[in-house]
Amino acid sequence: MLVAVAVLAIAVLMPSLRVYFQQQDDLRALRSDAEAARVQVDDLHADVTRWGDAKFVIAQARERLAYVFPGETPYRVVDPGLADPTPAPASITRVEAPREAAWYERLWSSIQVAGEVAAEPAS
Repeated sequence: MLVAVAVLAIAVLMPSLRVYFQQQDDLRALRSDAEAARVQVDDLHADVTRWGDAKFVIAQARERLAYVFPGETPYRVVDPGLADPTPAPASITRVEAPREAAWYERLWSSIQVAGEVAAEPAS
């Protein structure tokens, strides 16, 4: 009889314990997500603070957009290995591209071709 009571108690408590442990796992996952979001918010606040500084904005404009102050001479250094050499104007020859039919001419010709389908012999 004691064994039956113990089995019954285990059967009643098992679903509750399973739910409890599942909720603890969910709580741990949510806490880690909240911490990651907190870190991201701190990074974004630091970015906003950085962009509020005029010196940082000027440095970013110079670096990203190649802006210069009036009176300054901008220079751009290009790697000669990456530069695409342009041919001299004398070596350029003009090639005429074949004339392509207008869209309505192509449409009409496709309609004509579609209408010329040979009739299949009846069997």
